[in-house]
Amino acid sequence: MPPKLSLTAEEACKGRQFERELGIMDSPYVCFFARDPSRLKAEVPEIEHSYHDYQDSNVRDYDRALHYLSERDTRLL
Repeated sequence: MPPKLSLTAEEACKGRQFERELGIMDSPYVCFFARDPSRLKAEVPEIEHSYHDYQDSNVRDYDRALHYLSERDTRLL
């Protein structure tokens, strides 16, 4: 199955630079993203945003999985 996400050469170059800045170049890592309603409510407080609630998640719901990944020998990932 082909990748669902691809980067331009410029984006890949910026990503490698960012990895160097973070000190994670050539190291395995997990990129994690979760959104909550606070950003949208802060940006446009006068609009009711509850119809977007299905897209939100509680970062605490991922604690066990993230802990598991952080404790593993990441070379096996």
